[in-house]
Amino acid sequence: MLFHHFFYEQTKISNKTDVAISYLTQIKAEQNSVIKKWKSLDVNSGDALSTQGLLHLYKRYCKSKKCLDCNWGKIFLSENDEAI
Repeated sequence: MLFHHFFYEQTKISNKTDVAISYLTQIKAEQNSVIKKWKSLDVNSGDALSTQGLLHLYKRYCKSKKCLDCNWGKIFLSENDEAI
């Protein structure tokens, strides 16, 4: 019985997550200074889900200068290294 209850609760959470993601994909992308910085690097976002992801990456990695812990940071650094 406990397994069924656990599975039921996980399904409810998953459904709520799916609904939230669906809403975010229907909302227009934010325009702010952080998103403009991403855009200057040719990273475009078309909806609120994308901008929320980019804002998370900025707060988690860019702000604390953890470029080498971020896949985007590694790409940008390697591209800039080749240009030098």
